[in-house]
Amino acid sequence: MTPLQSVESVRAKLSDLASRLTADKDLREDLVSEMTLFLLERWKELHNKPDAYIFRACYRHAIDVLRKGKSIDSKHRSGVVVESLCALCERLGVDECLFACSLNSADDPEAILSAKCLMSELLAHLTPVQREVLLLLLEGYRPVEIATKRGVSKATISKCLRAIQKTFSSILNQ
Repeated sequence: MTPLQSVESVRAKLSDLASRLTADKDLREDLVSEMTLFLLERWKELHNKPDAYIFRACYRHAIDVLRKGKSIDSKHRSGVVVESLCALCERLGVDECLFACSLNSADDPEAILSAKCLMSELLAHLTPVQREVLLLLLEGYRPVEIATKRGVSKATISKCLRAIQKTFSSILNQ
């Protein structure tokens, strides 16, 4: 069994560990991804350890990730390449929306075009600061990281996100 197959076989247990740490579904998925990468990075030293030891190490790593408040893309990793969708599309020179939708062949071209038009309209209605915050969010940054990057409080970013949501709702209701 390859390391990836072994890690995938315990994904349900990793999800259970993450659900003990947070009720936020998105954060829980991030923690499962973090623990998966943690196992893959340390496979040589952990593969012959008892399951309880491995899961305890994963649990502690997840707690550490929560304390540091770092997203998957913001951490330097030894031997494992992790790249955000935005960075990958930029490197490949393809449109992010089309690339993401092409991964799911069930999406039709009209829905993709509609989503692109909606995003363009939203960006046109936002202030430069709101546009920057939204683009950072789409790149995978968490609100805490955006606040740090811009040198403002998390409350300011939350207020900006509420304004973006309000603008988006008004566009949808037109």
